[in-house]
Amino acid sequence: MYPSLLLKKGVARRLAGGHAWIFANELAQAPGHIGLLPGTLVHVCDPTGADLGTGYFHPNTLIAVRRLSTHQVPEIGVEFLSERLRACWHLRERLQRGRYMRVVFGEADGLPGLILDRYDEVWVGQLGSAGMQALEPVLTEAIRVTFAPKALLWKSDGSGRALEALTDRVHWALGEPVAWQVEEQSLRFQVSLDAAQKTGWFYDQRDNRDRVFDLLAQALNGGQALDVCSYIGGWSLRALQAGAASVTAIDSAASALAALMQSARSNGFEARVECLHAPAFDAMKQLAEQGRRFRLVMIDPPAFIKRKKDHAAGIAAYERWFTMALKLVEPGGFMVACSCSHHFKREELVAAVAQAAARLKRNARILAQLSQAADHPIHPAMPETEYLKGVLITVD
Repeated sequence: MYPSLLLKKGVARRLAGGHAWIFANELAQAPGHIGLLPGTLVHVCDPTGADLGTGYFHPNTLIAVRRLSTHQVPEIGVEFLSERLRACWHLRERLQRGRYMRVVFGEADGLPGLILDRYDEVWVGQLGSAGMQALEPVLTEAIRVTFAPKALLWKSDGSGRALEALTDRVHWALGEPVAWQVEEQSLRFQVSLDAAQKTGWFYDQRDNRDRVFDLLAQALNGGQALDVCSYIGGWSLRALQAGAASVTAIDSAASALAALMQSARSNGFEARVECLHAPAFDAMKQLAEQGRRFRLVMIDPPAFIKRKKDHAAGIAAYERWFTMALKLVEPGGFMVACSCSHHFKREELVAAVAQAAARLKRNARILAQLSQAADHPIHPAMPETEYLKGVLITVD
């Protein structure tokens, strides 16, 4: 049996809706006085002793418990995790995601702290919390028996782990080290550890790319496209496939641009790609000074609002970036503007785009609202699981 933690009165009402997090100030005893190590599996109950589920505990973070189940589970082991993984997989099969997809999206899939992506026979996962990190050996075995992957890479890095005092940990848990690739709409993209951000590919934008390039199938023909913060070229190569005459890709990571060009060559697009290795805002400013204009500008900047205290400065940054990007759109052209900041609400993104257009005295109209792909489901009780938003606009 796991240790039991008692919650304060009234917390059960919030958890009844299915939220996976229990905050430090909701525990009856201060987390630091409980005497349990980060990642320890626990049972939680209300002041009457009623069962509120099983999760893992951290004594030093705002989120004290992340629930793996809404009821008591005797053992969080291979059997439990395999059952949860099979449920995630069954959903993706019904969504017809093919062999390339996000299979587990953390809290929304009942596995808080776990991200798992499939690249055909290569699987790449990210452990974002001390609780999931402690479960790594059991998770590896559950993935092995459930999916039998040729290779499994744990790519557990990034700033989020530092909040739980975790260091970066990147290693091949199953199979041999290999380069992997992703297929999207008949295009093949090369991914390598040198260039890879997060788990390697932004599957969350796939449905948005499908929608945008379906809408612009005629409008883009023969025009030039600009991809700001291009990474390894998901938007760039899809724009070329949709009929753009050329694309200019901007990124501050040389390794990402090298991977983009490798994929451009393998798909027959090399002669139509221009890469600019530079800080994105500086590159946009230089293009504007040169008088360059584009039929389509795609901009998906870094998350400028990672914490609530960054909100005001982050909104100003988004407005500044969107204004500079809008300068580069030719009359009658289009812009895709996105944000992956959970704390930057959809209405704020729309307002930032409107402000950018007003500053430049241009008339903008929204053609489509964009969101994260279907294999990144949103938990209705957890607004934190909705993070990606965007718009496709046209400007006169």
